[in-house]
Amino acid sequence: MKHSVGFLLVVFTLLFAATNMFAQNAGTGVNVIVIDAGHGGAFPGAIYGKVKEKDLNLKVALKLGALIEEELPGVKVVYTRKTDVALGKTLNDDLTARANIANRAGGDFFISIHANAAPKATSVYGVETIIMGESEKETRYNESALYDNNREELIDMSDENTAAMVRAYIQNLQFTYGEYSEMMARLIQEEYVKLGYTNRGVRKQPLKVLYATDMPSVLTELGFMTNKSEL
Repeated sequence: MKHSVGFLLVVFTLLFAATNMFAQNAGTGVNVIVIDAGHGGAFPGAIYGKVKEKDLNLKVALKLGALIEEELPGVKVVYTRKTDVALGKTLNDDLTARANIANRAGGDFFISIHANAAPKATSVYGVETIIMGESEKETRYNESALYDNNREELIDMSDENTAAMVRAYIQNLQFTYGEYSEMMARLIQEEYVKLGYTNRGVRKQPLKVLYATDMPSVLTELGFMTNKSEL
């Protein structure tokens, strides 16, 4: 996508800031970055024409990882996938596997790379970054039309027991990794704006992959595949 180069520069720049920030506030720097190329294999994500989201995500993830490995040799890069593969038989298993890879690697920061889609509104455009949480604008059943393409990746908050557990987790998250996740998400969006991209802001969503990662985590959307100006 047209935003991919800018995204690489954004994240690369932020790694320096993150290393200093984490060192000052958490007593350690960023030693392990986990890069997650969203989707893969039997789970292509959004599809627009002949373009599949999983392919875009992987291309950007590999470029970002290579840049980090070259310029920041002290930082270990862990990929959730480096080829077009699914990490589980079901989408839920796939998402869990991604988080497990990050947790086993002892990641200091997790970034999941995705591309957005709005099939019913091809004029929608812009970049956004998502952190674990529940937006006041969301309905109980996660009925946001914008996220039709990845609704299965959301935790089903219609179940009262699940919702109670997730909300307790979100509340606890504020005192652990939530502050760092939100700070990084806002920095990413600020850098996008500096590069001239349309800012759709930082959004909170109960995404399964962010829920399961035990580290500061964000999911960034690199623009809309369904908008020709961003493809």
